[in-house]
Amino acid sequence: MNKQSTGRGPGRPQLPPQTLFAHWMHEMGYATIEEAAEALGISRSRCASLRTGNAYMPGRSAEPDQELLLAMAALKAGLPPYCRK
Repeated sequence: MNKQSTGRGPGRPQLPPQTLFAHWMHEMGYATIEEAAEALGISRSRCASLRTGNAYMPGRSAEPDQELLLAMAALKAGLPPYCRK
């Protein structure tokens, strides 16, 4: 596991990826995989994979990648989607 996928950092507990994602869902108030998937713009199967830690496709990681970790942080911080104008 790399540093980004475990939720490690200053003041952060070391969590397995699926626990990190489940914890994020709980903190955000998402009761279902569908709610979290829609908020993140990912498929339900990818979201379920992140929650359980089991890859949904051969060769696909069940860990959140840097892009997804940033999206999770942005939602948690209440940031709106980025829009150029």
